[in-house]
Amino acid sequence: MEYYILLLYDRFKRRVRDKLKIKVICSIIFYDIVAHLKPAFDDKKVTLYAVVLALYPLHWFVTFLYYADVASVTAVLVMYLACLKKNYWLSGLIGAISVVFRQTNIIWMPFVACTGFIDIALTHKKENAKAADLDVSISKTGKANTSDSCTEGLKLIADVQQSCN
Repeated sequence: MEYYILLLYDRFKRRVRDKLKIKVICSIIFYDIVAHLKPAFDDKKVTLYAVVLALYPLHWFVTFLYYADVASVTAVLVMYLACLKKNYWLSGLIGAISVVFRQTNIIWMPFVACTGFIDIALTHKKENAKAADLDVSISKTGKANTSDSCTEGLKLIADVQQSCN
């Protein structure tokens, strides 16, 4: 009888130790996500945010109740972090692996995918705005003129200023 109690205790101890290892990994991922989303924060503040998120009651207590929840949350956070760092293929691969842990993680995949799509769209919009960098100036008649050189626009502004004086 004592052997079985010691065996159960040993299994419980190993399980808790393994879950705590994953919990530490999850905390490091929290740190990376907060550091990426809030680049203006100093290291101390980012660490504080990561500790608060890692010790969030739902996440902390679920660590010891369910078998795959901590690994599931870790996989979803790694998927989100990979998307934030613009590594979309890795994000998709980790998302597929997270669905193996818990099938309900399929709900998080569109969220992360939309985050990636929005990031790509905004990046593409900025690149297009830089490519279409034309001078637009207002002529004396009030009509907009476009030109490819800055000097024509500067001459027009000087002419307008002289006519106002």
